[in-house]
Amino acid sequence: MEVQISSSTKSFAGKQLICNFESKELGSKTSFSVYLPPTLDESKEKFPVVFWLSGLTCTEKNFIEKSGFQRFAAQHKLIVVGPDTSPKEIKELPYQGFKGLAPPDIISAWSHLCTYTPPPTQLPGGLNIEGEDDSWDFGSGAGFYVDATADRWKKYRIMGGHGALICALKNPGLYKTVSAFAPIANPINCPWGQKAFSGYFGENNKEEWKNWDATELVKNYNGPPIEILVDQGKSDQFLEQGQLLPDNFVRACVAAKVPIVYRLQDGYDHSYYFIATFIADHFAHHAKQLKA
Repeated sequence: MEVQISSSTKSFAGKQLICNFESKELGSKTSFSVYLPPTLDESKEKFPVVFWLSGLTCTEKNFIEKSGFQRFAAQHKLIVVGPDTSPKEIKELPYQGFKGLAPPDIISAWSHLCTYTPPPTQLPGGLNIEGEDDSWDFGSGAGFYVDATADRWKKYRIMGGHGALICALKNPGLYKTVSAFAPIANPINCPWGQKAFSGYFGENNKEEWKNWDATELVKNYNGPPIEILVDQGKSDQFLEQGQLLPDNFVRACVAAKVPIVYRLQDGYDHSYYFIATFIADHFAHHAKQLKA
């Protein structure tokens, strides 16, 4: 597999890269962002990796341009990789006024992954699957971290918010730390999740739904200790609409004795202003665990 660097920009003495490659698994060209902290080239030490997993409708550029994370990645000597939110390629589509980009999750690890971005007059398309562009919250717009089983969507490896929790809980011991901003924490019980899971798994396959729901997974978590950090804006419109359901996840963590720090932040919404305000805390959280 040949990886090409399409851009390299200096930031806080490190390098912000955007890379791309032809993905055999996804059947399309795929891009991803990588931040390399200063001194990486000269250092003999191993640098931990933090994955940033973006939410609905996002690309690799949302996080790297809006959050200001580079300052803290450089400070803590952390590599940061930004995978894309779904298999996409540019398509000319009628503009539908996509609004309210969903905040992502972050997850720490020792590996690497991938991502993409559309020009402002174009919307992301996917794999030429019937119905993939019909809705902003399903298909090529983005979705959930699942391996779809419904025939139409089997090649779709969908990503979105909630993914960090899923990755950590489904792979005990693989990731040393996990955090999230405003995740869809209990998708089987919210409209977004029910819509997505009906499409990706089938309406009658609800037992499989539970395998991709963080609230259900944490009930049976049996792995090394992992402390979860979740920040949620109290004025988040999607919290008010019952799409996120963090209280269900917190109760499940408490019952399963999985440590969680849940912070309900007064006055904050579902935007990158919220993320930029608290991103330093999340990087400190990951650095502490990764370098312990």
